[in-house]
Amino acid sequence: MFLLTGAMMGVGFFAMARGNQERRAEKAEQRAVRASMVAYLQAEEDRRWVKRQAAMDAKERELFKHDSTWVVGGKLYNTPGFFTPPADFSMHPSRMNRS
Repeated sequence: MFLLTGAMMGVGFFAMARGNQERRAEKAEQRAVRASMVAYLQAEEDRRWVKRQAAMDAKERELFKHDSTWVVGGKLYNTPGFFTPPADFSMHPSRMNRS
């Protein structure tokens, strides 16, 4: 009786291990396919961004056509680079310094 139960458990564990290996292989294949698509998806997004940026520049040019000092696509603020706020940065009124 114990031998039969042990044999059944052994077969079950073997089947489970084989299924896990197959599932792991399928997931690895799926990750590889997704990784190969990243470059194409990024190129598509870059084309969309360039098209949208050109439309925004055209609209800005139309809006500021009477202002000779305005530079289309120029910096709005006179900063050397892009400001990335720290992770704990908050403009919530309860956290602002009121002094």
